[in-house]
Amino acid sequence: MSDAPVAASAAPVPALGGVLSVLDTLGPAPRSNWTRAPLPGNDFAERFVEDLEVLAQSGVRAVRLGIDWSRVQGSPGRVDDDWREWYLDVITAARRSGIAVWASLVESTVPAWFDDEGSFADGRNAGLAWPRWVEMAAELFGDLVDGWFPMIDPVGIASQWAHDSRKHETALLNIAVAWRDSWRILRGGPPVATALGVHMIRPADQSVPAAQRARFEDHLRWRLWTRALRDGVVRLPNGNERIIADLGGSLDRLGVTTTLDLPEQTLDDEALRRWSERLGTVIRRTAEEGPDRPIDLASLTIAWPNTSERHLIVETTVAAVRAASGDGVPVQQVFVEPAIGARSTHASSLVDRDRQPSGDLDTWWHVLPGTSGQRA
Repeated sequence: MSDAPVAASAAPVPALGGVLSVLDTLGPAPRSNWTRAPLPGNDFAERFVEDLEVLAQSGVRAVRLGIDWSRVQGSPGRVDDDWREWYLDVITAARRSGIAVWASLVESTVPAWFDDEGSFADGRNAGLAWPRWVEMAAELFGDLVDGWFPMIDPVGIASQWAHDSRKHETALLNIAVAWRDSWRILRGGPPVATALGVHMIRPADQSVPAAQRARFEDHLRWRLWTRALRDGVVRLPNGNERIIADLGGSLDRLGVTTTLDLPEQTLDDEALRRWSERLGTVIRRTAEEGPDRPIDLASLTIAWPNTSERHLIVETTVAAVRAASGDGVPVQQVFVEPAIGARSTHASSLVDRDRQPSGDLDTWWHVLPGTSGQRA
């Protein structure tokens, strides 16, 4: 099996970043709506100064930092002073290390009190609580962050109501309005970027139901949001449409999240070719169907159990990103998730669980150097 070639290009090289998500770094907050088994975090809470220095020395120039709504605002309208100070310390340490901070305001969990009132499936609750949280975050951290990813994977956020089509469609609309509200509050300051969860959609088999499910998923993942951000019209899966004022064009960066979608099997050149083709299609489709904006890969996750094979997949991944960039797709930043290896994952990281440069770091670095153009 031959190594996948790295595409050469004179196009601008995307900057290398890493994701410090809430679940990876801290684990779910006790006062969140997390109901699955507890997650331990990775000790970032105690050793963030060291961690950020290690990331900076590894060539990382930006992080996507999850600011946990459930910790900072564990009760409605009230700020937890300890967590506020902790996040201010983290952001200050990152800036001191030369790392730009892009803050995300909701990822995988929301506060339990918000969930108890209906979360995003309740328009009144979402219309009051969410803008207050965004305003609070902007007031607390807006002078220090370099950019915003207000919502990570809005379709994923709405998926908890997928079993109830009416609630699901209501949540999709409310989340679109919530995004618009985020834009109204944050615009004019640091750049505001989406983080739309996208991937190639293929029917699971040749049956009609599988094709219908694939069309439904494709609509949710691609057409609903790209059209809404272009012209402000949310077209729901049932065909109904709603115009949301100020939604069209409500972004500075068009960010997407995606992950390796190869089945875990023997890796060969054909599998690598398929992944390169899929990732290239995702990046190009983002540029073609979305608003005309610079593009960020807000999260790029490459999980594979075999270490040497994972390295080949990373090589193929970065070659696909460079090829898309060389074709004129304006990819600005690539955030590898996770930035720091977790206990129970096979995902490619920039720094491993022991805070040593990962085996994949040089591959990420050589094709996606930091904005300074020099490794620290």
